[in-house]
Amino acid sequence: MLRSEETGGGYFGGGLYFATLGIDCASVDEFKSDWAEALSWIAEWRDRRIGQTTGVTFLIRAGTTAKSINAFKAFIGEHLLTNPLPPSELQGLRVDVALFGLPGMEQHLDLTLYPNGM
Repeated sequence: MLRSEETGGGYFGGGLYFATLGIDCASVDEFKSDWAEALSWIAEWRDRRIGQTTGVTFLIRAGTTAKSINAFKAFIGEHLLTNPLPPSELQGLRVDVALFGLPGMEQHLDLTLYPNGM
């Protein structure tokens, strides 16, 4: 399940915005579907806020075992770290990813990617 929230603003509509996307999922397959939906939402958001978007935070809550949490990490790493560039929807943005395991909310990943290799 995907939840989204936009925060920011400024004087006379010239402010900067960032988004927080919450993803609750029970399996890696469900997460992959939510990931695609999240990237689509980000593309629409950036079209709406041309030149004003600064960053995206993914808060992922995975209802899975600690053993299978590695599949979530592998997917995130494959899409954000091993490719020469992040997906086009995320290029130029600061991207924060936090991965939590349910039910105890143990944090398994805390990743920050800066735009343009900063």
